[in-house]
Amino acid sequence: MSQFDSPSQNPYSQSTPTWPANTLPPDGGSTTQFTTLGICFIVLSVLGLGMAILYAIGQVAQLSNGAVMPPPNANDAEKTGFYIGYWGSTAAVIVSGLLQPLVAWAGVNLIRRGCDPVIAQVG
Repeated sequence: MSQFDSPSQNPYSQSTPTWPANTLPPDGGSTTQFTTLGICFIVLSVLGLGMAILYAIGQVAQLSNGAVMPPPNANDAEKTGFYIGYWGSTAAVIVSGLLQPLVAWAGVNLIRRGCDPVIAQVG
């Protein structure tokens, strides 16, 4: 029997982690990083949703005033490009506004992950 038979005596063996394999090691900074990133996600989602709402209000105001018109003396290709750009940007903002709750939910989950009691107990 060799002196390096058990992993604790083998200088070349990898150390086994003391925390569960499916979680991050409790290095002290990870909880702060998760919480900070989660707060950033929530703030950005609130700002994004606010911008989408303001953009939608502006679009409704433009449509009600009849201000959505292609440039004067525009040919058919320019008119088509104008409407594609106008309605395309409107659709992009609507989709962005609809995705903002998912971004906020991700932020909440990051904060919960940062405050995970399993990780805190191991450290």
